[in-house]
Amino acid sequence: MEQIITIFKEKIKDINTEQNFIDYKNIFFKEYFGPLYDKFKTVKNEEKKELGKQINLIKQEFEKICETSLAKIINDTEMKNHIVDYDITLNTATLTKGSLHPSTLIFKKMLEWFKKYDFVFYSGNDIMDVKYNFDHLNLAENHPTRDVSETFYLSNNQYTLRSQMTSQSVFVMDNNQNEEIRYAMPGWVYRNDDNDMTHSYQFHQLDFIWVKKGLNVKNLKWLVANFCRFVFGQNTKTRFTLSNYSFTEPSFEASCTCPFCEGKGCKVCKQTGWITIGGLGIFHERVMGASKIVEKTGIAGGFGIDRMGMIKYGIDDIRKLFKNYDFKIIEEINKKGEEL
Repeated sequence: MEQIITIFKEKIKDINTEQNFIDYKNIFFKEYFGPLYDKFKTVKNEEKKELGKQINLIKQEFEKICETSLAKIINDTEMKNHIVDYDITLNTATLTKGSLHPSTLIFKKMLEWFKKYDFVFYSGNDIMDVKYNFDHLNLAENHPTRDVSETFYLSNNQYTLRSQMTSQSVFVMDNNQNEEIRYAMPGWVYRNDDNDMTHSYQFHQLDFIWVKKGLNVKNLKWLVANFCRFVFGQNTKTRFTLSNYSFTEPSFEASCTCPFCEGKGCKVCKQTGWITIGGLGIFHERVMGASKIVEKTGIAGGFGIDRMGMIKYGIDDIRKLFKNYDFKIIEEINKKGEEL
């Protein structure tokens, strides 16, 4: 009977897969232990106790060997699957240096400027109550941006995917009664747009607010002009044209000299010499009143992070920022020596 274990060890020594081991274990058990159980049924009662004891001892040893052997096979298989065949003689001179994504590069550059002036960074939630996304921004009930064709609604129209980072601005003001509020708020925003060369249903924005007694348009223009020079270069000029936003009064559209033609006119800026970078203004008194802020002025603005990256790096199609098919963009950034 002891030979059963010896035979089993010899039979399984070349088995190296889990399923083959389990299959053979079942076959072996039936072939060698089956006759023992048949014999146990036919022996005299006084012999059954001793025979049963021997069968149980052999069976316990058999099961212990099975458990140990199967664990080794599984471990060896896992180790084999994780082996990577490295070629240590590979010539690394052919490998090129990688780069951060253009949106990440411009994002870091923008935040670097706001950090210099002690702005607090806050991204907030992608899902916003309509109170902050629309109501506190002085957007009328019939305003086009409230339409389902413009905004993604959730939960019986009580919540939306935020359609602009300005919603975070009013949330911050609503929950901050400090003497001075200075925040920069980057994050994803969502619009019910089709993807084309200049639009996307999901993109990055960065909004800023500065709330303090005595601030005015001069402070706002100084902030944006310095920001543009830091991001696009010291020779960059800025232009402010009157615009119309429900949450600011007065409202402006900010443009900077085209970095490709230095204001002379080219196809990128449509021969105007200027490229629009964002909207800004002084918060409307209704916006300030909704947050119960009085006797203070709030200056605010917003920039499309992806658009800023397209301008700085000469990318003509926003879809190239979100699809991994054009690595020439990364190569060009490396050639320009952008800091990684």
